[in-house]
Amino acid sequence: AEAGPWIIVMLDTCFMHKHQDQHSWDPPHLHPDTMFIPEEEVKRWEAKVCDVCPLRAVKKQMNHFKHSMWVPKSALDVCLGSFNAAHETLAKVSASGYDNTTYAAMLCPHNACLFMVAMDSSGERQHFMLVLMAELFKHILDDWSVGCLYDIGCQTEWSCHKWGFLKEYLHQIVWGVSVFHAYGHNWACQLIYHPQKCSGFRLCDGEGCECCWSCL
Repeated sequence: AEAGPWIIVMLDTCFMHKHQDQHSWDPPHLHPDTMFIPEEEVKRWEAKVCDVCPLRAVKKQMNHFKHSMWVPKSALDVCLGSFNAAHETLAKVSASGYDNTTYAAMLCPHNACLFMVAMDSSGERQHFMLVLMAELFKHILDDWSVGCLYDIGCQTEWSCHKWGFLKEYLHQIVWGVSVFHAYGHNWACQLIYHPQKCSGFRLCDGEGCECCWSCL
């Protein structure tokens, strides 16, 4: 049998769905079986990320392999640059009049939503994806491995190794890049993270979140 993760999940964000600010209007109403992760948990992860890797100037480093990564730092830098350029306009969208401007979701390969996060910033910040992954591991067996397809799975794995995020689960995670976004990554990154080159992802393309956004 083909080796690979026991289960596969897909992560993505949507910048097109906004929620008008209801403060001082109606009392908050939350569905008893909500798939949204509590705001307190999201804030806890935001604080954790900010404490571990605060914003600061990053010194230029030589090209190298580090932290058990299979892709050199120069290739990862190219991927990150492309991602930031693509989201530069989205990050400038005005949040005036809205209490939620973006949503992040985790879906299974059958395109069923498992967990969702209401993002309070227009930028695709890392802690939103980390809290989704942490929530998943609360609901699966300890020996299960997880294949995670995300637009910048390469960058997320690098951050986890570098800063120690999800360190208790990192050995159980196989990272990949959603197939439609993989071609925007450096060729060296594609060799490792393209789902059709990673054992175990089979024909899952990682783009099921788009079906969720379309339904909403």
